[in-house]
Amino acid sequence: MRVLLVDTCPLDADRARSALRDVPDLQVDYVDDYQNALLLISKYAYAAVICDIVLGSYHASDLLREVKKLGIETEFVLLSSRLEEADGVDYLELGAFDYVHKESVQKLPYVIRHVIKESQQTVQNRLMGISMHDIMSPITAITGYLDLMRNQLAGDEKVNRTIYDYSRKIRNGVSDISSILEQMRTTAPERLREPEEQHQDEEAMLCLDVDLNWVAQEVCDIMQGAVKSRNHSLKFSPSQQPVYVSVDIQHLKRILYNFISNAIRYTPEGGFIQVEVGKNNQRAFMAVTDNGIGIPAEKHEQIFRMNSKLQKFDLYNKKSTGLGLYVNASLARQLGGEIKLNSAPGKGSTFKLELPTQNSMQQAG
Repeated sequence: MRVLLVDTCPLDADRARSALRDVPDLQVDYVDDYQNALLLISKYAYAAVICDIVLGSYHASDLLREVKKLGIETEFVLLSSRLEEADGVDYLELGAFDYVHKESVQKLPYVIRHVIKESQQTVQNRLMGISMHDIMSPITAITGYLDLMRNQLAGDEKVNRTIYDYSRKIRNGVSDISSILEQMRTTAPERLREPEEQHQDEEAMLCLDVDLNWVAQEVCDIMQGAVKSRNHSLKFSPSQQPVYVSVDIQHLKRILYNFISNAIRYTPEGGFIQVEVGKNNQRAFMAVTDNGIGIPAEKHEQIFRMNSKLQKFDLYNKKSTGLGLYVNASLARQLGGEIKLNSAPGKGSTFKLELPTQNSMQQAG
């Protein structure tokens, strides 16, 4: 677990760090000014920020407000020798977790242990949220096909062929659900680590050489039911040549499921969605484009953070979890790739997953 100590007095900072040695497996980062504190809080996921009340020309309240404004989730513990009881209550109302007088710095470990305990419970809740989110994309596809089957089982001469085609796609969707559940059982905690701390778990990931065209085609086939249920059209534009990458196929499918699912949810009924596969130099890519509501430029980085939501509900009044793009960014890193976004309000969005090609990986090796 990681915390950030922000104090302009080196001596007081040393006392706080000394007290925190009683907390096992705790990493304490330290800065002495507002700007560097905000920089680190934006970069790392801290369980808590232990902050002096006065930070030069700034105050802890300034930092707390700015962190909340950025949508970053972390607990604030105030540390000051001049903090009055009434001031402490004011900070608690502002959203601070607790406050400790510097004369009673020995109490700090107890407060941080409490923060860690609540943080661990939050992680468990988020894991459940991620699990539910990952499961919902294939289920949405399955539900769409079941609706289509009900609507078309009325004397259609080609009913047998239709039933066979739909049942095949349903079986593929159920198979993906089983694979997702198995992967979450072994790798979900890994995805909650910071990018710098993540590593590719060879036992949890099964990397195979695969043509991106094949993976994208299969996911597009499964998602057609969900697309049609909103009167959208889905076009798949494969590369003219095979695009081979070495990836965990289920990780890759989950990314594409999430992209298409978001396109369905945030595109007004009767919209257009395109999935494209291609290659630029030594980078393979898989892109999903829609003509939906779009995303403001100032939100492009924020939406890849955990629990970040542009709005509470999608266009069809389904609640947003704020997890899908966070999951995708994490999975992309595990695959050695990255996600790029091109979007503007009213102009739709393109989410592009870039991956090293099989040839580039062999050259790097």
